[in-house]
Amino acid sequence: MTQENSLMNWVLGGALLLIGLFIISAIVLTKSQAEIASVQVSQVAPAINSVKLCAFNDPAGVDCLGIANFLGSPNAQTQADIWLNVTDLNGYGDVTRLTTSVHRSGIPLASCMNASVNGHKDGNFCYNNMSFGNDAGITACTVVSSVSATTAWWKCTITFEPWMDATDALSKYSAENWMIQSWAQDSVSNNNWKLATFENTSVLSMNFGSTTISYGQMSLGATKAGVAVLGTLYGNSDADMTIQANVNSMACDGPGSSSISVGNQKFSTDDVVYELLASSLTTFAQDLDFETSANGNKLLARTSETANPTDSVFFGIQIPNSGVSGTCSVTATILSVAQ
Repeated sequence: MTQENSLMNWVLGGALLLIGLFIISAIVLTKSQAEIASVQVSQVAPAINSVKLCAFNDPAGVDCLGIANFLGSPNAQTQADIWLNVTDLNGYGDVTRLTTSVHRSGIPLASCMNASVNGHKDGNFCYNNMSFGNDAGITACTVVSSVSATTAWWKCTITFEPWMDATDALSKYSAENWMIQSWAQDSVSNNNWKLATFENTSVLSMNFGSTTISYGQMSLGATKAGVAVLGTLYGNSDADMTIQANVNSMACDGPGSSSISVGNQKFSTDDVVYELLASSLTTFAQDLDFETSANGNKLLARTSETANPTDSVFFGIQIPNSGVSGTCSVTATILSVAQ
């Protein structure tokens, strides 16, 4: 009986041990079968919904009204902001790069990209930030305002030169306009671009380089020539200047003195002796004939990235043989005129 009980105990113990092993094995088996679920979400290309040019730091922000007719300064750079509304269905944070080119419509994009001056920028016709961070007149575009998880407003700032080509009705490029072309990019290449346009207004500006034409002290009957005045063209339009005396004679303040006819003053684009000066001053407006080239009779709008167009006009005077003394003077009106 005792042996049977002992045998039974061994059998039961072995069974329990097997059950324990089965349980442990089952637990181990269950753990080894656990998996982590994963999925690869396809990338979609971002899309630019709208592009607009606005005044620099416009307080209206994303609600600013787009500029249709841009008016720059005659002799200083003008900044403006480019706003871009961009959607990426993978989330707007997925957008890695926004590039923008601003150029005159008669200039192909490739020509703008190949502009040799100042890192793919030409102040006359091309500005862009397309050379992988190279600022060529446009800063890198950055997120400013979130609309949703997938859409946001981006902004970059453009710095226009005062000599950028005009495209309004008064300009020589009146059949063209200025184009803003923008691309958004993530890991998916995006060949779709968004376009906006605006006109650049003609700015007529020229500087007459002296407020006083002084001939110094002269004797009766003497002549003098070669008094130079430098004219400098600003703005973005071809121009010249006109001059006209406000009265017919130069008043002299010497005791009992008569006056000098304004016609005794002459001027020319050539530095020659008094007798060869081309034009006599009158009370009617006459072109001063500042010129870029001989017989051009005007200064051509700036194309240089470093210097404004300039030219000199030379003045001369003849003093009468008698009847005048003291300081003689006359005022004149000088105006910039389009050519």
